[in-house]
Amino acid sequence: MVQNTARAFEWKLSAETPLEDAVARVLKGRLKDVEKLVRKHRRTGKRPGAKFIHALRVSCRRAEAGLEMFEQWLPARRVKKLRKRLRDMRRSAGRVRICDVQSEMLRTDARRAGGDWSAAVEFAVAEWRRERSKAMNSAEKSLRRTKPAKLRKNRKQLFRNVTGDAVRLGDVVAARVPVLVDELLVSAADDLRHVRALHQCRLATKRLRYSVEAIAQALDGESAERWLGGLETLSGRLGAINDTHEILVELHCLVAAIQEYGNDGMKGGDRKSVAAGLEDLVEMYQLRLTAQCDEYRSWWQGFLAEDILGTLERTASRAGWREGHILKAFEARTHWIENGKARGKVNHADPHEQQLVEAGRGDEGS
Repeated sequence: MVQNTARAFEWKLSAETPLEDAVARVLKGRLKDVEKLVRKHRRTGKRPGAKFIHALRVSCRRAEAGLEMFEQWLPARRVKKLRKRLRDMRRSAGRVRICDVQSEMLRTDARRAGGDWSAAVEFAVAEWRRERSKAMNSAEKSLRRTKPAKLRKNRKQLFRNVTGDAVRLGDVVAARVPVLVDELLVSAADDLRHVRALHQCRLATKRLRYSVEAIAQALDGESAERWLGGLETLSGRLGAINDTHEILVELHCLVAAIQEYGNDGMKGGDRKSVAAGLEDLVEMYQLRLTAQCDEYRSWWQGFLAEDILGTLERTASRAGWREGHILKAFEARTHWIENGKARGKVNHADPHEQQLVEAGRGDEGS
């Protein structure tokens, strides 16, 4: 079960919870989580480790999901400021996180495979370590630019200007969740061998998962575990495919760099050994990526048959079915779609779209 399910239940939300109370309970906790991490960094003054970076990115994304869910009823200026600051911290830490994941993944996979790739592995990890150091400088600058006091001020002012006195949480749920489910259904059925399709699907899953975590009990507390468990499994599978894609792209770049430019201070024989090892690793990850995508497509059909997303969407839609309020939910949903909050299907005709094995770096803000 996901870690934050208990917290959602502690909020004691229901479909009848007034909008102002729901906003305060959900967003206060999520924004304070970010504030605590920023304060911790400023207090210790130490360079953040892998766990801190991961926690920061997750906390920022959860806070962004909360802002997105309630933004129609919040002051636009405050939402824009908070979202910009959260996005800046999350994206600046993104490259650091990728380097951490790839280094650990490559060492573990090479050891399990048993191949004689030690020279190639150490070369790749050393390159990523240098890149991580550069990326960390950017992440620390972003953290230093973020003032805890200013975050706290914006958070408090956000809650003082909530509009929609007659709106309850059920109306918000009926407006938001079905749109997020539809977005996921469209993106998850796409061909994940395409970089953009994979990226959109992961983002759609995260948006839905972090939104449902906050309001699960307002829908159906007994079903929350099933919904969140299913979304967590989906997120894990997509994350594994993404990790394989990311490391494959990086290894391709290293192979190309060695073949074209060589490496200063590396002897000819060593260079050939490293290049051969990297090419073997590329082949290993390419086979894994193909298998993961094939397995996902098969698993996805079974996941759809369980109707987890269908029951979630129907339950969410019913949350706004109350005399005088279903219209509010419908109007809110229409407003959200017309203002571009619902993402459409991936356009593979885009000339910049490439297959995974041909791709350059993905969006580091993912």
